[in-house]
Amino acid sequence: MPLEIKQRLDEYKVNPVKVFLILCLLAVPGLTMPAADTAPSALSFDWGGRVKAAGTRFFPEAGTLYHDVDSGPYDDVSLDARLNLAVISDTGAQLDIHYETIFAGGDFREVRTTLLGGGTPGSGLFPDQTVEDDRRLMDLTATIYENDRQYGYHRIDRLVLTLTPAWGTLRIGRQALTWGNGLIFNPMDVFNPFSPTDVDRDYKVGDDMIAGTLLTPGGGEIQLVGVARKAPDDADVEVDNASFAIKYHDMVNSLEYDIMGARHFEDYILGLGTSGYLKDAAWRMDATYTFLADGRSDPGFWSYMANLDYSWVWWDKNLYGLIEFYTNTLGVDHPMDALSNPDLIERVARGEIHTLGMSYLGASVQIELHPLVNLHLTSITDLHGPSGILQPRLIWDVRDNLQLTTGVNKYWGGGDTEFGGFSLPFTDTQLKPLDGIYLWLTCFF
Repeated sequence: MPLEIKQRLDEYKVNPVKVFLILCLLAVPGLTMPAADTAPSALSFDWGGRVKAAGTRFFPEAGTLYHDVDSGPYDDVSLDARLNLAVISDTGAQLDIHYETIFAGGDFREVRTTLLGGGTPGSGLFPDQTVEDDRRLMDLTATIYENDRQYGYHRIDRLVLTLTPAWGTLRIGRQALTWGNGLIFNPMDVFNPFSPTDVDRDYKVGDDMIAGTLLTPGGGEIQLVGVARKAPDDADVEVDNASFAIKYHDMVNSLEYDIMGARHFEDYILGLGTSGYLKDAAWRMDATYTFLADGRSDPGFWSYMANLDYSWVWWDKNLYGLIEFYTNTLGVDHPMDALSNPDLIERVARGEIHTLGMSYLGASVQIELHPLVNLHLTSITDLHGPSGILQPRLIWDVRDNLQLTTGVNKYWGGGDTEFGGFSLPFTDTQLKPLDGIYLWLTCFF
């Protein structure tokens, strides 16, 4: 690549605002340019987004690593603004651009920075909520400012062109894709799955990919996906860092099923999913087997999920219940054993697996206290601990476009368990997730 062009690309990739504005300007003439013998196509513009202000208070427990730095409590705040634009052509083409800006900081970030010796929080035992594009094909994220206590960054999270030919759909660019039937855990979701403890699931982090959907004559569909990534050391785009996947979806009577095959980094994955109904309840199951390329810990591992959900009315209140079982044979019996399992640690670091153990049971109940007020009670339990997390939260739709959410994250369990805390090597200090309470105010537009 000529040096002059590379310098121009470097300038734009660190400024998502420029990228967003330039693409908006280019999109209009690009989509409206008609062929010589055709009439001009019409364009429509659809704007939307959200602004979310959040406050969280964390409570470090005595004897834990965080408490040794600061006895707390820790107060953190954040402001997340997201602007979404859809440029729609009457030819069936659509360009989606999502721009987001996030400012956050507080006591907890300062404690994390201290534990990392002044480094940037964001990996290992001290995960952060910042998103980076170091391994994505396009670097559309830039830091606005950053210090030990605060940070701000902005990014383009969606930049995708959708085409709808007669044979199906083709999507090119930064986008989000979700496969699988899991509602808490999702072993079939290869690309940036949500953590089972995530409460805010409005937007999934996008990846740079090409995704196509082909409709079959029998009514089924075939999805093909290719994701390009850069190597962590030299930023070269290599096949061993990419993902290629295919999934066939169809239906037999009332039974839906999926068959998946993928090459993810250097591993191969086979998956099978199915869903149906048991009287008035809905059930779903997914199973995957991953063939590990190097087999440092095992030649491969199974992941399995099964859930059942049901809605009913009780005391004139609408209720919804969910129970979900998940197992992953790459997991360990004791949290410290994960340090000697490089295959597990690698997938945790990539955000593909969010737990260390082997078997979990998730349950959730939603109670409609009022048409505008809903109470959610969620529990996730490590069956080998036992240990777990309780997540009650209340959601109030104040107005059509204004929502207030408040909730609690309460971890429990005995010593040397994943959620109850475990001792760090050669110390008496415990590493335990932080209990916390939060309050969000979200405005949608």
